[in-house]
Amino acid sequence: MRQSHRLPRGRDAGAEPLVAALRWIAPLAILAPTVIFALRRPIAAFFLRRQGKLAKLGHQLLAGLPADASGLARDLGMTWVSWSIKLLALGWLLSRLAGIDLAQGVLGAIGGDLSTVLPIHTRAASAPMKPAY
Repeated sequence: MRQSHRLPRGRDAGAEPLVAALRWIAPLAILAPTVIFALRRPIAAFFLRRQGKLAKLGHQLLAGLPADASGLARDLGMTWVSWSIKLLALGWLLSRLAGIDLAQGVLGAIGGDLSTVLPIHTRAASAPMKPAY
């Protein structure tokens, strides 16, 4: 008799890791841009006193900030909406293909999305592949 590889599907099955992750990620993701926006003038003054590539990069980054708080709210809202739709769609697809709960699929999509921005990659990604024959 063949056993199913599917995980149990309950009303809350697999939701605990997602809730725990969101408790940490959501406040940081919301607070970081607003803190930087609120401190943009002191940060700009800091970069004005400096010379070099880092100061130039700091000026360019600050120039990309919205002019007012309503622009920041609009930009953050649209970012969160589009990112959420993407992760939910990928999570749903992953959950259907792997036979796991939606919450686990979304966590997998978040992990996959965040792994693309890591500055460290494996040696195999930078070294030529040897033929298998």
